[in-house]
Amino acid sequence: MASKTAAKTKKEDQKENPPKTTKEKTKSSKKAKAKDANVETFEYEGELYTANPSTEVFFADMARAKLISSNMATKAKKAFIEKKWVHLSNFEKKTFDEIASIKNVGKETATVIFHHKRMVSAKGKILKTINDQVEDNKKRQYLLTQVEDLNFNLFDGNELGFRSGTLIEFYGKPQMGKTQWMYDMTIRCLLPPEKGGWGRSVIYIDTEGAFSAMRLLSAARYWGLNEKDIEGKFFLIEPVTVTSGNDLFAVIDTIDQEVIKHDVGLIIVDSIIQPFRAEFASVTGSDLKRMAPRQSLLGKTLAKLKSLATSHQLIAAYTNHVMANIGGAGMGPSVVPLGGDTVGHASDLRFYLRKRKAVAGMEVRNMQLKDCGWLHSFDVDFLLSEVGILPNDTGYISDVKKLLKALEKKGADELTNHLGEPIAKSAFTLNINEYLLKRGLSQNKTSKLENEEDLAASAD
Repeated sequence: MASKTAAKTKKEDQKENPPKTTKEKTKSSKKAKAKDANVETFEYEGELYTANPSTEVFFADMARAKLISSNMATKAKKAFIEKKWVHLSNFEKKTFDEIASIKNVGKETATVIFHHKRMVSAKGKILKTINDQVEDNKKRQYLLTQVEDLNFNLFDGNELGFRSGTLIEFYGKPQMGKTQWMYDMTIRCLLPPEKGGWGRSVIYIDTEGAFSAMRLLSAARYWGLNEKDIEGKFFLIEPVTVTSGNDLFAVIDTIDQEVIKHDVGLIIVDSIIQPFRAEFASVTGSDLKRMAPRQSLLGKTLAKLKSLATSHQLIAAYTNHVMANIGGAGMGPSVVPLGGDTVGHASDLRFYLRKRKAVAGMEVRNMQLKDCGWLHSFDVDFLLSEVGILPNDTGYISDVKKLLKALEKKGADELTNHLGEPIAKSAFTLNINEYLLKRGLSQNKTSKLENEEDLAASAD
């Protein structure tokens, strides 16, 4: 009797909750897997896909949705990975012809892949509504600076500061603060959220050989970061690996795995034009024909940087050189950024840095927003200091100068910045007082002074 009742109950349960079809099981399994792995997914035409996928996942999704056969998916995946296209952002900007030219990928399959990558890039929404855009903006991160006027001018209707998913250019003459901005943005990205940063990693591509670890650490230390705090979170690519435009493109085009592995929030290129100037030394006169391949490669490099920024919600920032605008004398700017329209149209925000009159003995610079699709033009003054970029405020200047002077008289355990936060101890960088103490020079200095006083007393 009990067994009959149990069987009846089981039958009723099955009627109320019928078994899932194979398709439903697959979708359910996929959802559970995505949830467990904390992977973002989206639905399109009844199928579930992975947003921002690796190449392996991209083709696995295509095969599961029966867009291409499993055999073709395996072949195409292998061919893509052989080309170092290991992530969607590696081939997101590739043309149909580039995809169709890959070994083992015919035109028919290339067509399916090409349209699928467009759909995945748009997360299933080729046509986006205003609400879709608002929701996308909510997912952005905003990197604050110490220059409050700049933060407010960067307000996009959502938050203050430099926003993720953007490509930012800083151009100007030498000594205008371009590299200093790269250091400062690096520190802001590395700082933990409780100190106003992102707590994310940084990849710094130095194409000129001007990077100084000591300079970065000295400024970072002031804000509470030392070499131990950023170990495994700051990565430098030296000029020896980016001696040409092709080198730079190869580095940027194959960096996706490192970006994902280390949760990179900022990629810096200092400077973007140097490798191209080295590789294409002359593009004038009879060599003008070399301009087209240079600009094409430069454009692809910038497009890849932009793809990285949008795919991984990071900021890609780069510096650029200028040249005298001889042809536009009296009718335009005295200097213009290098790279022409290729660079000019690539960045989301384009800043021109120039010199201002010094204030209270401190270097003052001005940054002017020259181009942005969603912000009005503005300019803001800022200070260049040994502790990073600071606002051009006389009260602020006075406080910082007093503090820097006081640091020379304090012990290492008493050091705090102007915000009252502890300055990080470092095995590599010292303030002048710590240096004198460590080298025994401070004691020698005192002994020398005492000896001079003794001699003076005996002479009297």
